[in-house]
Amino acid sequence: MARGLGVRFARLLISCSPPRYAPSRMSILKPPVAVRPGALLRARQGHVLAPRAEQDLFRIAEVLSEGRSEGAAYFGSTLITFDLRRLDPRLVSAASMLSPIEGSVRVRLRIARLALEDVARRHPDAQLGTATLESRFRAEGTCILADIDVEVPFASPLAGPFSVRGAS
Repeated sequence: MARGLGVRFARLLISCSPPRYAPSRMSILKPPVAVRPGALLRARQGHVLAPRAEQDLFRIAEVLSEGRSEGAAYFGSTLITFDLRRLDPRLVSAASMLSPIEGSVRVRLRIARLALEDVARRHPDAQLGTATLESRFRAEGTCILADIDVEVPFASPLAGPFSVRGAS
């Protein structure tokens, strides 16, 4: 009887072992490819801001914030100035760069983070609710100006992170 269990156990081990692959069936990995930095703008239907250009923009960004708390919310405005002449002294006008910067999702996310970091810095002990942001871009001379209006409610400690304002 013990011998019968041993045979069954051996069959179970054989059936549960991983399948064997022949070396000829395994795919051969391609070697690593050297990556070179891309251009500042890529031509598509219009122009798209390259990641390297985004990094350069925020390296030269000047941030100015103001705001106040009213009741259970914070209201503020953040102005971010990108002086493109600091990137390219030959630049005459920033108008050609306005559309790629304004259309970049990465730029919009970074300016939102900058604005919300200021709110968190001003109210370190407050639990912040879901923020409402509005952003506008404009070109003035060799500068691109990003203006972000911020409204952040202070969350009630009893409400939890997923509460809905105004619901009863």
